[in-house]
Amino acid sequence: MIYFAFFPYSVESTSNNAKRDSFTVSYLINRCGFTPKKALSASKYINFKTPNRAESVLSFLKNHGFSETQALKIVRRDPTILTYNPEKSFLPKLEFLKSLGFPGEHLTHILCVAPSALRSSLERRLLPTIGFLENLLLSRESMRVAVRRYPNILSMDLKAHLEPNVQLLKEMGVPEHKIVYFLTNQPLTFMMYRDKFRKILEELKELGIDPTRKNFLVAFHALACMSKLTWEKKMEGYRKWGLAENEIFEAFSRNPWFMIASQEKVLSAMDFFVNKMGFESSAILKKPMVVLYSLEKRIIPRGLVYQTLLAKGLIRKDLNLLAKMLKVSEAQFVEKFVEHYKKEAPELIEMYRKLLIPTITHIEARA
Repeated sequence: MIYFAFFPYSVESTSNNAKRDSFTVSYLINRCGFTPKKALSASKYINFKTPNRAESVLSFLKNHGFSETQALKIVRRDPTILTYNPEKSFLPKLEFLKSLGFPGEHLTHILCVAPSALRSSLERRLLPTIGFLENLLLSRESMRVAVRRYPNILSMDLKAHLEPNVQLLKEMGVPEHKIVYFLTNQPLTFMMYRDKFRKILEELKELGIDPTRKNFLVAFHALACMSKLTWEKKMEGYRKWGLAENEIFEAFSRNPWFMIASQEKVLSAMDFFVNKMGFESSAILKKPMVVLYSLEKRIIPRGLVYQTLLAKGLIRKDLNLLAKMLKVSEAQFVEKFVEHYKKEAPELIEMYRKLLIPTITHIEARA
């Protein structure tokens, strides 16, 4: 058995219990990396006089694939873990989760984020939750993706929190395959109280967004993850470009990521397209996806290639063409818009190489 020397901690106790449980507080600070304030708070719920049980928990975790850093992270997230008998309480759940096919690194990540899964009842919580997800998402792989995306789903009552919201979507006409896809990749969006969930659906209905459309659930996600204050700040930012509300709502309907992206990122892209490239702001909103690309890695270098080709009369001014130039892969862009015009605009290769940070080796090889 390993014992540790615990040194006095500097914290002003506000509780007689905290003074009495000084060993627990010292252990949490010196062994587990707690701040004095958090250790004092945790000591209200856990109490031990020797490190034996706590050390057995840390040893168990390290013996089952967790690093020292990960084991301590789990304890800091949920210090009550230290009071359990790990072989009796944790091993059955760990073996069950392993049997679901999670790779080791995925499983350690899941439990570092949601250590409460180790405390949850296998029969009353984990088994029903996994069964519910597999039945709803139609495959074990989709279930694994959803759990990796939102590990805390393992400890939630999905019958109470998730099932009613899925039913609301079905009643509204959202196709089931779209629900399955979005729930797999954005499960947290669905985990809210039914009344709030319904209210967001009603707001989308007022905006005229069709529930059967591909972007409906993305629009739902946008409203769910954004406060009204943040939404209004973004609206005000776009109004400063002379855009009317109906234009902004229309752009949101076309591509809801337009409102999810940071205001700074979108407005910087708008500035480039309007002030550097000469497009009308209202025209840009008809192709809202163009403002979502990386400014440094895609919009600026490809935009300048577009301007060079335009100045030489090799292409016409066309926002649809620019949108296509921004959308295609790097290899396709180089082939169709750089190499294709190397006779008419030989400077493009060198210009584009300098604009782009990564070395374009396939241009050098074929130039």
